[in-house]
Amino acid sequence: MHVQFEFTRDDLIDVSQRFSARSKVMRSWKTSGMFWSAVLTWLVVFAFFFSTPLKGAVVGLVAATVCALIYPVFYKRGVKKRISKLNDEILGNETSLLCGVDIDQDGFTVTQMNRRIQYDWLAVTEISETADSVDIFTRDGGGVIVRNRAFESDADRAKFVELAKTFFSQSRS
Repeated sequence: MHVQFEFTRDDLIDVSQRFSARSKVMRSWKTSGMFWSAVLTWLVVFAFFFSTPLKGAVVGLVAATVCALIYPVFYKRGVKKRISKLNDEILGNETSLLCGVDIDQDGFTVTQMNRRIQYDWLAVTEISETADSVDIFTRDGGGVIVRNRAFESDADRAKFVELAKTFFSQSRS
């Protein structure tokens, strides 16, 4: 089965964030950054209130907690900004690009940006449905996000998902 759709820079950013969120390394960087930001905040506040160590420790703890709570928002914005800059460098003036996805019993093929990547079903770790897409994730951190606009109808989307899940489960037996 073949599907095809146009994607934009915003789609590309979203896809990059979805794939990054699945990475253990990326999650550990986020956690580590949050921890060290909180520790640094505590140290700065403690140093400011050094004349009264107990007060400095308590105020520092409150500040560190606030820092840890707001860190994920700033982290997400920072990642999005970096991905956007990288996409600008790679894509230049391109605003809309084409993605084609073919699935068959051997695997799936993604064709986009003058590249063709083939995956065997054994490389797939998960096929999930979201409100706006069908996501196929692979062991190497790759895969494809097939947007709903690739399908002419809900029935075509359901057929695509059923076929992909069938091929995926057949590869496991």
